[in-house]
Amino acid sequence: MFYDRFFELCQRKGVTPTQVARDLGVRQSTVSMWKKQGTTPKYDTLKKLADYFGVTTDDLYDIKPLPAKKVELNFSKGKETVELPGGTLEYRAVRAFLKELGFLIGINESLLDELTGSGVDSKEAEVWVIADKRAKKVYLAKATDIDALEDRILSFSKFEIYELLRRITETTIYDKYLIPWPPSKEPPESPPAPAGDTDTPAAQDAPEGAEEGE
Repeated sequence: MFYDRFFELCQRKGVTPTQVARDLGVRQSTVSMWKKQGTTPKYDTLKKLADYFGVTTDDLYDIKPLPAKKVELNFSKGKETVELPGGTLEYRAVRAFLKELGFLIGINESLLDELTGSGVDSKEAEVWVIADKRAKKVYLAKATDIDALEDRILSFSKFEIYELLRRITETTIYDKYLIPWPPSKEPPESPPAPAGDTDTPAAQDAPEGAEEGE
């Protein structure tokens, strides 16, 4: 339940739920609903709470991190298998999602080299390009802008899906839905040959005129 995690963070920070509500401008009745009715805050409030406690929205919802994944990359020296952290996989998913919506995001390497060479902090340099394919416009952004955008998309998406999972039925048959279902039927085993007739060729039982492989 969300309130249990909220109360745990309050204790860790040395504050009371009432004090947190007052500091963030949240009604005390809202906090009571978290506790008594098991409700969860809206996303904007969740983000404020995460910033207040110095944690991520995933931590507030107790969302487990995505497992790392091994992928094979091609380099000039040959192929190499590397392990991508779960966070990297999530951010790649965000980029792919935005691309499907018509927004391309990338970094202008030559502009980055030019600005950083003149002493500009790489995090403050407007070298990230956002192309809006629908409106045919291009924008320049800082790395912090891109990080904030991706974090908000990820946080909100996971918040919404976990809100849904909280309301629907959980199945106890986990593996059933991770493989093709129903499983393909295995071919029946051939019946054992009659005793004393082991020299009879198996093809003798085939219908007349049938060819092998039919």
